[in-house]
Parts: sequence; structure tokens; C-alpha cells
Amino acid sequence: MSGGVSPFDPSRFVYEEPPKRVPAGGKTVRFEHGEPSFSEQVTRTHHVRHHGAPRAPRIHREFSTNVFAAGGLFILVLALLYAPLPFLDRPITHTGAPSLLQSGRKLLTEVWDPARSGPASSCTYPLDSARDLAKDAAFIARWGPVLHPDYALRANGGRIVSSLTSSPKGLRSTLPIPTPEPEVVIDEDMSIGRCWTTAVSGQLGISTSVLIHPRNITIDHIPRQIALDIDRAPRHMVLWGVIDGLSNIQRFCSLLTDGPEAEVLLERGPRGQTYPPLTGNHAFIALATFEYDISLESPTQTFAVFKVVATSDMDFGIFVLEVLDNWGAQDTCLYRVRIHGEPAEVQSQVVQKR
Repeated sequence: MSGGVSPFDPSRFVYEEPPKRVPAGGKTVRFEHGEPSFSEQVTRTHHVRHHGAPRAPRIHREFSTNVFAAGGLFILVLALLYAPLPFLDRPITHTGAPSLLQSGRKLLTEVWDPARSGPASSCTYPLDSARDLAKDAAFIARWGPVLHPDYALRANGGRIVSSLTSSPKGLRSTLPIPTPEPEVVIDEDMSIGRCWTTAVSGQLGISTSVLIHPRNITIDHIPRQIALDIDRAPRHMVLWGVIDGLSNIQRFCSLLTDGPEAEVLLERGPRGQTYPPLTGNHAFIALATFEYDISLESPTQTFAVFKVVATSDMDFGIFVLEVLDNWGAQDTCLYRVRIHGEPAEVQSQVVQKR
């Protein structure tokens, strides 16, 4: 800088461009001397601060296209490597490339076409079957694994026959909490601890609202995984039926004269007995003997009545479940009892609830 002229002297400015050609907030000046002055450095710095850093180089579209193409090729290679293609079981000849292309097209057709007619892969499952399986699972989760009417259920008219039900001798005074009444056995509530407690052995009388031809009996207990003492579960049991009505007496007498079947029928009771401990002056017939197994996966177990009884056409309205023992505890906890069968067409009597 010569002559002591200030770099900011207005005489050094040659011209100023109109503001409309300069971006907002920017100002461009030109000086008489060729060398950059302090004012030019300030102007450039001011311009950079107002307009930010220089724009980064633009990414070419060709690069993005190449990336997508490489990704698609990689997916196709994986599909060809891991898919069970039909050409893998035979050697590749000079026509291997066309065969590979045809197999790839066939694979894509089988994957994307829902109406394909070829054999299904072992890794696939029909959509309709999967839907049916899900519906069945949801239905069982709501209603349980036993999908038969429960005639012993209190909501269906089932009642406890007190004269045929053993009392919990000495249990009410020794247990820390009140024991539930026997009616809990014919309810749907399976809450933990909500069970009828009796001695190691005992019996429970149940009446149904209609006469039925019994077919099965179901015993429910809580799962052993959540039971504090699974040994309290019942083990060996007998289902008895009260023989009532003239037609049933005649059928029972005919069974006794049928030779081998009569001997088998009379030996059904425990220890040779033909009636439970509490009879209430009724005549009984053993309908089923069975064992509840705590080692099985399902805590709900169903047992069939004797075939000779099921085919006799006898109908019953009063039942007795006799518990012979449990799995080693000092008392037995019975959660729920279900009785299944078919309603009798003609009722021989009106069942009296006791």
C-alpha cells in the first residue's frame, strides 16, 4: 500500500454491483490494486459466514444404481445357494446354465404364487391348516382340552348329595385356613387352593339334573409345576352309579346273568366291594376304576366307563366318586370332577336332590 493511503479510503473503490445480483446478506467490491487487501479478506470471510461452508460434491446417481444392483445380485446368489432347487440332485452338464435359470424361475414361481400345484416344501405349512390350528388352540385355551358337556357342573344343574359325601373328620380344626365346601368340585373355578379337602380316602356324591348314559369322567388338578404339594392329588378312584328305577334294575339283573361279563362287573369294586362306604340305602354299580397320574403332562385327565356298562343302556342320575388314596400326603385335595355322557331319551324318574 503506497502514499500512506488508508485501505479503507473510499477513493480506492472502483464500482459496486447492484444488490439484486448479490445473494442476500452479501456484498461484493473490487479494488484498484491487484493484490488482495485486508478489505477483500474481510469481505470473503463475511460471505463465508453468511452462506455457510462450500457445498459437498454431489453423489452420482450411477453409484446408487450400482449399489442396488449389487444388493439384488447378492440376494439372488443366496437364494440359489440355500434354496432346495431340483437340479442339485443331478450333475451340471453343458446345459447347466439354462437349467439353473429355469430352476430359479421355478423357485420364484413357487414362492410367490399361492396357488402353486407342486409339492410343498418340508419347511412350509398350508395357510388354511395354520389358521385352523390357531383357531383350535385359541378354543382349547378358552374352554379347556375336554370338549364334552359336563353334567356334574353346578351351572348345568349338578348338585352335591350330602348324604353320600364324607365329612372332613378333624381337618377343619387342624388346617390354618377354612376349607372350601364340597361344592367347589363342581365349579369351573380352578384357583390355587380352592379345592375340597378330605382325608386320604373319602367319597363325594353328585346328582345331575337329568338322567344320562355315562361315558367318561374327568378329574382336574392344578399343574404340578405350580402346586406346593402335588402329593395331595388323588390317585386311585372309583366312580359308582346308583341303580334306580325298574328299567335299570332289569338291565342290571340281565348283566348278572351274562356269565363272564357279570364276573368282571362284580369284581370292579376296590378290594372286592360292590358299593362305596356311604350307601344311603342305595344299590350301586361300579362304572369305572382309574388312576390319576401326576407325572403326565396334562393335569386334566379323562377316563372311560366300563364297556359293559356303556353298552347296557342303563341311565343314572346320582353318582359317587370314591377316592381310595393319594400320592403320599396326609390329606387329599380334589379340585374338580366332570361327568360326561348322553342324556337319556326317556327319564324313568325325576332325580331328587339330596
